Amino acid sequence: MLKRNGLFSFALVAVMTLAGTAAYAQPVPGCNPTVLDAMQKKAQAKVAVDVAQTETVIDKPDSVLAMTCFNNSAGTTAVRGGSIFSGDFTAGLRPIIEDALQAFYDDFQDGAGFEAATIDYTAMALSDTQACDEVKNLWSTIKDQGVKAGLPMATLNNIINGIIPTGGDPAEYTDNWQQSITDGIFSDLQTAIGALPIPAVPSFTAGQNSCQILIAAGVIPGPCP
Repeated sequence: MLKRNGLFSFALVAVMTLAGTAAYAQPVPGCNPTVLDAMQKKAQAKVAVDVAQTETVIDKPDSVLAMTCFNNSAGTTAVRGGSIFSGDFTAGLRPIIEDALQAFYDDFQDGAGFEAATIDYTAMALSDTQACDEVKNLWSTIKDQGVKAGLPMATLNNIINGIIPTGGDPAEYTDNWQQSITDGIFSDLQTAIGALPIPAVPSFTAGQNSCQILIAAGVIPGPCP
């Protein structure tokens, strides 16, 4: 009896498992894939617009290494630190530091100090000097700027057709918008919207009362009483 009950339990679990698997495998009604694609493309386009707006209002931070004259710090360390031990090691440190700074500084072309040329991003050569006015010069540039005004607001027509709104900062807003055009973000949205199904709207011109309107809309069957 115990063995029979065990087999019965095993069979019951197997049937329930298979039934659950079959039910899970069935297609689940949901969002039309074409509509979903248009929604995703619109969200991507709006993010691109937000990036253009944000980078216009908020300048990208500059490199701390450039602001603190890292090349001078490394040069002083190589000369004066080396004199304590085995001697000046500038020759060995130079190719490492200078190559690294050249690759690193290239990522800060949108920085406020880079654009205003108040921070010297060409200073990569090792030098035993303590002169460094980069932070002071940057502060002199940004302290009187205040909040940037005149930020353009993109309409839906701008986003769908990739039309750059007028009034944007050419160095920031327009450049970002143009990059989104190059990446096909706006054209992809336009294509996705064009692929959306057009709903069939019945004609209500012959409707004389609410009953006839409901019949034309397919809400109720006819005829009217």
